[in-house]
Amino acid sequence: FIVAVQAALASGFFLYMPSYLALTTHFSTPKIETLSISLIALYAVSCFCFGALADRWNIIKMYKLGLLLVFPMSTIAYLSIAKNFLPWVFVVIPTIVFGMIGSTYCGILSTLFPTNIRCSGVAVSLNSSVAIFGGCSPLIITLLSRDSYTIIAPLLVIGMTTCLSGLGILILSKQRMVN
Repeated sequence: FIVAVQAALASGFFLYMPSYLALTTHFSTPKIETLSISLIALYAVSCFCFGALADRWNIIKMYKLGLLLVFPMSTIAYLSIAKNFLPWVFVVIPTIVFGMIGSTYCGILSTLFPTNIRCSGVAVSLNSSVAIFGGCSPLIITLLSRDSYTIIAPLLVIGMTTCLSGLGILILSKQRMVN
């Protein structure tokens, strides 16, 4: 579950966003492409910066902070896009928060497995989570958008996966307090 929100964000925010913008706004294709490329570059820089910070700060606290911020920031981003109200400004902040999660989840995953099976444990858990949550997110968003005609369908998926990731990190934190 720890990877759920990251996988959904990667597919729902970065991969699905261009088609979502094309359907819900009157942005031109070059504008959408520029925004998408800029956000991916910003995400990479954000991951690098938060990754460096995670080496000096508690990685689980950073991940939890990212989880607390991701849904409110995503809500602001999607609603500002839907209302055509400064979407450039309000999409930058969630992208930076996504970097906080993207730079920490692999480090957390690596602590879940003993050294002798760490590589295969991370590989199986990460790839299965990306396949399930990342692969299903665009489909679920499309179905919700089509069936309910709601522009907040991406938020519903981000909210659901944020809760699942929060549950995963809560269980991990409780297990570590017991052990």
